[in-house]
Amino acid sequence: MTYQCFTNPISFADISTYNYRVVVFDEARGLEDPGSRTAQHLQHLRMYVGAQPRLRDMQLFVLAVLGTPFGGNLANAANLLSILDPDRPVAPLVREVAAAFDALMVRRPLVVQCTVRRTLVYVPLSQQQRKAYASTLRSALSEGLSQRHSMSLASRKMNRICQFAHRTGAAELPY
Repeated sequence: MTYQCFTNPISFADISTYNYRVVVFDEARGLEDPGSRTAQHLQHLRMYVGAQPRLRDMQLFVLAVLGTPFGGNLANAANLLSILDPDRPVAPLVREVAAAFDALMVRRPLVVQCTVRRTLVYVPLSQQQRKAYASTLRSALSEGLSQRHSMSLASRKMNRICQFAHRTGAAELPY
């Protein structure tokens, strides 16, 4: 069923008369909020078939599909898990689910020492590049903008000017 049918009260009243065994929620972020319409409809489907109470031996299996993990908020995870499996205590379940993500979130120092090496290589500019570089620098300094702002704009232009020449030997600069 589509989300529009699910949220429309008349369509939902018709749909809820079927005795579903499995319900799948795609993009189930709405279930994190217990007061949301999606969560309320799920509670209704779990408790009733139409207006009749659902039989205890015909429990509803709920599958929630999320595009992303729970993020950094375990309260959302607790809300979602309490709605999906209300008969199970939430705290151990949250710990169980969070343990899988714990290794990804904890930063540990590296065992091996890494040294940072920087190598500065000077590349000679062509005559055309030198002229364009000097022209850009002069125009940046002559503008009435703050020195920091004009230099940051000019540095982007200069980076484009000072790129290595094309292998085809093109004489045109890429700006």
